[in-house]
Amino acid sequence: MEFGKATRRGFSLVELAISICIVAVLLALSLKSLRFAVLRSTGTVRLSQLATHGRVLAMYCADYKECFPFFLRPEQPSVLSVGGNDVTMKFFDSYWGWNALVGPLYYPGGVADTAFQPPKCRPTLTSLYYWYSATLVSAPEFWQLETRTGPAQWKAQRLSSVQFPSAKAQVVNWGEVLSSGRTAETGFSLIDGSATSSKFIKFEIPIPDGEGNWEGSALQGGYVGIHTVAGVRGRDLIPVGN
Repeated sequence: MEFGKATRRGFSLVELAISICIVAVLLALSLKSLRFAVLRSTGTVRLSQLATHGRVLAMYCADYKECFPFFLRPEQPSVLSVGGNDVTMKFFDSYWGWNALVGPLYYPGGVADTAFQPPKCRPTLTSLYYWYSATLVSAPEFWQLETRTGPAQWKAQRLSSVQFPSAKAQVVNWGEVLSSGRTAETGFSLIDGSATSSKFIKFEIPIPDGEGNWEGSALQGGYVGIHTVAGVRGRDLIPVGN
């Protein structure tokens, strides 16, 4: 007896369309999971870098009689060598130039140490991404508008003057946030040595006009962690439950 040959049937258009849809859904889910994984990794690196800056500033305070880094002159611009280049800085430019002082002293890579560059940000010789709080180089009275008088209040602050170390920021990644179109999370290095992210906390409102309009002013407008009301006596983060 001779048996007929089996015939092979191809996919119908409906089956093919369904297959394409299934592949598209799986691909979309995979890309979404990958994006979340990348964001988590970026956030982890950011918090690690902020914690590093916190440890460095704690070491600096221990080495310099509890004083936070203070290296620019209030009365006139200063010229500093940063990576072999002379850079002119106004007093409050310390927010992005602070690595010129602490980099060579405490970081293995000096001013260009990788701790100053968040993930996906181009390398720079200044701390354009991680900003140093202006409240650490000026008296608490300067950060109350009713008692603000000007450059005479620009002076180094001491660790012992901080009243809320677990709620007062010393370094914030505002440069990264602004350069990313505010898609990056805001991260904070706190004076108690911890680091946290904006997705876990609420903020106090900073001084609205930042440093004011003085010869040494650098930033217009208030930034959380940088222009704290009451300075080192104030706090940037609102306790959970409030």
